[in-house]
Amino acid sequence: MRHALLAFIVLLSGCSQEGSYQGTPPPVRKPKSGVKPLGEDVAGGAKTQSPVAEAVSEKLFNVAILTKSVQCLFCHMKIEGDVGGIQFPVDAEMHQRAGEGLRVLGTLFGTNEVPKALTRGTQSSKVSSNYKNSDLKIFPTTKDSGGKISFPVVGKAQLDGKTKGTIKAGGTTITDKHTGNLTIVDNGGPIEISGEVFVDGDVVIGGKYKGVGTIYARNIFIVRDLQGMVSPYPFGTDPVAAKEKAKKAIDAKNDGLYLFSLGQITVGLPDKAFLTNPSWRHANLGKNSSTKGTPPLSIEEYVALAKKKDCAVQNNHIWDRSVLVNRVDAFLYASDYLLWRTCNGFELNGGFVAPDVALVNAGDADSGRDDNPVNTVRYDYRLRAGVKAFSVLKDFFEQE
Repeated sequence: MRHALLAFIVLLSGCSQEGSYQGTPPPVRKPKSGVKPLGEDVAGGAKTQSPVAEAVSEKLFNVAILTKSVQCLFCHMKIEGDVGGIQFPVDAEMHQRAGEGLRVLGTLFGTNEVPKALTRGTQSSKVSSNYKNSDLKIFPTTKDSGGKISFPVVGKAQLDGKTKGTIKAGGTTITDKHTGNLTIVDNGGPIEISGEVFVDGDVVIGGKYKGVGTIYARNIFIVRDLQGMVSPYPFGTDPVAAKEKAKKAIDAKNDGLYLFSLGQITVGLPDKAFLTNPSWRHANLGKNSSTKGTPPLSIEEYVALAKKKDCAVQNNHIWDRSVLVNRVDAFLYASDYLLWRTCNGFELNGGFVAPDVALVNAGDADSGRDDNPVNTVRYDYRLRAGVKAFSVLKDFFEQE
């Protein structure tokens, strides 16, 4: 019995929260001709003459994971795809168990030297230190005041008037933009998503979905397993074959969800210790003005929406068993942090981008399984094949 704690955390001295970014701005991209105005949003806002997101996303997020530096236990997890790290810590700063049970079935890229703790044995198929975006485009174009690569700061101004799409759930339809908090669950049928929608508020989401689309929101809370009705996963670990399969999945309109938060993304029940205990990096960071660490519902209402409320562990090491999420079919982008606490294994089909991450699995999911961990992140190769997703973010990343 053991507690497998997975955390991707920055160790940069003097690093500040993204809200204080003062570095090089992203390049300005002019809208294409033939741009149509957005219609009136469901909150009753006025019609606006703004450019709509382009129909096809260029090849964004070419890795399964893009994060800042690594601390604590980067361990007990299988990653089917490439990984990008921004400013890894030096070996002396790595946790003593970092790399234990880690399998990267792809290339591990670093803007600086990749720590030896993450490259020993069979942990990575390939390692590429001091990578310059020379071939596969991975890292953002934005830089901090010291000239180092930094995560871009995306605000409400970059999202307003830039989305066109619909969400349907529980008899309600959201078109292009919604102002206020929003709960989207699969009561009475799957969630339907098409195109891109901006929620100017916090989102609680969970359950089955169908369609392909992107949701931008202030904060996102995933309260149930979030699963596509027609899933293309797994794509496999051969990048060439996986991309061909991804093209077919796009043509077949297999379900795909892409979630972006101005603040944080929490999967399962929020953990106050992550925000307040100084042993966690995030408790020591400056605050992101968009981040709210608790859902826009009462905890009682939030727990009532959960489908899984217990797991098979034989001790009291679980902090709270009232909201458990084991599977998410979505690519997650959190501007502040991604927090996921569960037990008996997690499965993320899509990948994630987040400066600060804690993936925590309590229980026996990976006991004695270092060569083939249960905890799995599978990359969504459709992002290399032109899927319609994250169109608003293209300006911040170099394209192929």
